[in-house]
Amino acid sequence: MRQPIRAQNRLAASTQPSPSPSHIPEVSSMTTRIYSVPSISCEHCKHAIESEVDELSEVSFVEVHVPSKTVRVEGDASDDSIRSAIDNAGYEVEGIVT
Repeated sequence: MRQPIRAQNRLAASTQPSPSPSHIPEVSSMTTRIYSVPSISCEHCKHAIESEVDELSEVSFVEVHVPSKTVRVEGDASDDSIRSAIDNAGYEVEGIVT
């Protein structure tokens, strides 16, 4: 009797050796920060800040939330470089929410 293909695949997968430590990807030290920027008021603000912060190579994600006047940034960029990018867009960071 033949086993269903899915069962064969599971069996084959379970007999494969586990990856050696040199093949395990490194865990990133990526952080998420949310900045309070009170002068955010419109879509123009959103696009200006997102464009400027996205230029930082260490940033993997940036999102401006207009109603809460916050900027969420994920990545390994330093706090100073993120604040500087927001400043270059013409906005001032009031503080870090988280």
